[in-house]
Amino acid sequence: MTKPSLSSAGFDVRPWLRQPLVILNAGRRRFPLGRATQHEVVTTHRLILVLRGQMDYTLEDQTWRIPAGVQLFVPAWSRRVWSVPVRGFCEILWCEFDDGGLETGRPGLGIRRLTKPEKWLEKNAHLRLIRHFAEEAPREALLEGELKALLARFGDRAEIASARGRRLPGPPEFHPRVKLALRGLEHYYREPDALDRLYQASGLSPNYFRRQFVRALQCSPRTFIERLRLRRARYLLRETPRSVKEIAGEVGYSDALYFSKSYRRFWKIAPSRERGG
Repeated sequence: MTKPSLSSAGFDVRPWLRQPLVILNAGRRRFPLGRATQHEVVTTHRLILVLRGQMDYTLEDQTWRIPAGVQLFVPAWSRRVWSVPVRGFCEILWCEFDDGGLETGRPGLGIRRLTKPEKWLEKNAHLRLIRHFAEEAPREALLEGELKALLARFGDRAEIASARGRRLPGPPEFHPRVKLALRGLEHYYREPDALDRLYQASGLSPNYFRRQFVRALQCSPRTFIERLRLRRARYLLRETPRSVKEIAGEVGYSDALYFSKSYRRFWKIAPSRERGG
């Protein structure tokens, strides 16, 4: 286990402050002992505040134990997984956002350790963003402003995490057309023709696209789309009162029974148990 030591280099957020940003998800959740996410490549950025407990965060095969009172910036196109360590729990506030394809180079994992007053300030800022995101008709400009204020403060004192004094290994190698196709997937992954649209967006032959996709993401395009659907389903199950059947249809499953089987296989829990029922 690597402690979250910091490199001498600061974490530069200026590219994102100058770029239009779109918030794709935001929430608050308490996670019990065990794995909280799957091991996968994330195609969007995450800003996370650990409120209580702790997490073991793995990025590109390096793991850090992150305690409460720490903010993390997880860059897009990184391979990551995180879990809650033994005899513990973890409560986090987070947002997930896209920068429209900004190429800044890979900054690494950003870490900012907060004082008690800073933790209170950032907690309230995250909660405001979450509240605005949950509105029936979110105001995009307001959301973007809240996010950029969070990022600006994060950049004041954040550093790049290092692993025993080393920078993290490089990110997965993406064919540029695979990366381009993935940029738009968030908008249509729930549609029945999502896989065909993904192939078309790349401009590559399906066989060549699949080979390049598996090389970078270590899963097939079909599996990746299913993961997006099941991640969205988990959020809806936990945060809304909609029925399992309604959620299955919303995330792209016409058969609720098949959805339940897929959900149980992926998350190791039945959809109904996400609500304690």
